Amino acid sequence: MYEGRNIVGSMRVIVGKPSDQTPILEGAIDHAVLKPYWNVPPDLTQTRYAGRVIRGGEAYLKRTRFEALSDWSEDAQVLGYREVDWNAVAAGTRQLRLRQRPGPGNGMGEIKIMFTNPFGVYLHDTPSKNLFSKQQRLLSAGCVRLEKPWVLADWLFGKRVSAEGSQPEQQVRLAKEVPVYLTYLTAIPTDSGFVFRDDVYSKDIY
Repeated sequence: MYEGRNIVGSMRVIVGKPSDQTPILEGAIDHAVLKPYWNVPPDLTQTRYAGRVIRGGEAYLKRTRFEALSDWSEDAQVLGYREVDWNAVAAGTRQLRLRQRPGPGNGMGEIKIMFTNPFGVYLHDTPSKNLFSKQQRLLSAGCVRLEKPWVLADWLFGKRVSAEGSQPEQQVRLAKEVPVYLTYLTAIPTDSGFVFRDDVYSKDIY
């Protein structure tokens, strides 16, 4: 986090796997979302969650607060457990929108920090805090998980923002947009010389 040329804060992040790379881009943060849904990437719905639903049944959906939706529109309808062919979803012959309602264990945590970009990526909280202790953190589906999301939010808004009531997806807009840059560096200048990192996304050209 920069104010002018001064670094006023930093934190660890988790970024996309080599198969789901976090893009290089610049944007402008304009709002945050409190009590967010987690819309599960379709490939994870197929490879991970459909099988868990098949084994755990409707009780699994209720316990984890997942719900199946009819499509990806804003007017999508919630489907009942028996309205979905979960075996077809697991086999990849049917694509399904699966989302998780806000609450403990939600994949987005308590807050998403949003900025317009053509890739649909954003910054967000996560319940898996233990993953930040890993040296290499290429674990996401492309978005950026934040070690200390509320530190960033407090700095952006100049105060602690809070949700009003239990309604999901509560938007809080910034008074002024704040630039954000997602960069990819394999050679980093320091006071003692350059530090070289692995080219995990195979972007270096020799």
